[in-house]
Amino acid sequence: MIELECRPFTQNHKSVDSKRDQLMKVMSAYRQAEIASIRSNAGDPFGKLHTINEYQSELAVISNVLAYLNVAYLRFADHVPMKLDQKFQVPLAQGIPALLLERLLSGEGAEERCQKYMEASPEVVKQRDDLRKKLDILQVTADILESVSCNRS
Repeated sequence: MIELECRPFTQNHKSVDSKRDQLMKVMSAYRQAEIASIRSNAGDPFGKLHTINEYQSELAVISNVLAYLNVAYLRFADHVPMKLDQKFQVPLAQGIPALLLERLLSGEGAEERCQKYMEASPEVVKQRDDLRKKLDILQVTADILESVSCNRS
């Protein structure tokens, strides 16, 4: 678990704060609407109707817990990709370069193998030459167009 947590995915305090504020607004608005509905429909016959702000601290606790659970749920959903990443991708990314260098630079003919890897394939060389010819033609055309437009001015 420590290895997984060294590269966290959804560890976001802003998300918790945002969700908490959103939940607090929704719960306060709901409470306010309920109190208004009770007062308008039946009145307050016993004079015991609570004020809107009376349970603010309790609502704050509820919104904090729900916001935490929301982000914790996202963290739980992140454990699968985090474990896959740790189990497969990280070792692969660390092992491939070392293995390639070991096989490329060790044994007989290492210098020839390195030289061979540095050379471009014949297809790439041909494509590069074709592109250079096209670029030369375009440059000549651009020069002609520039000289024509300068003569007109």
